[in-house]
Amino acid sequence: PRACGRPEQPPNSTMVVTNSPANNGNTYQVGATVSYSCNSGSLLIGPSTRTCLDTGFYNEFPPVCKSIECGYPAGIKHGEYTLINNTVSYLSQVLYSCEDGYEMT
Repeated sequence: PRACGRPEQPPNSTMVVTNSPANNGNTYQVGATVSYSCNSGSLLIGPSTRTCLDTGFYNEFPPVCKSIECGYPAGIKHGEYTLINNTVSYLSQVLYSCEDGYEMT
């Protein structure tokens, strides 16, 4: 083979193909490089680049963009927290408040 099929694009990602003109967007020449990056709030798991080999396959399996989860915030003595948007993912916000008679320092 002298080409590879269209590379898989993971959800929540941007994919850029270089070193190869696409043939109708369905095949890419040997040596074509595919670069991946994840959207904000996602983490790239796997290779950031893949290359089309003369076998007709890419040299790596496609990556995955995994949502960044921060977990629940630490509790505080004599206080509590509220998840502003009810999530614990990237850019989520938390509001801490103190019991009566206590203040944050």
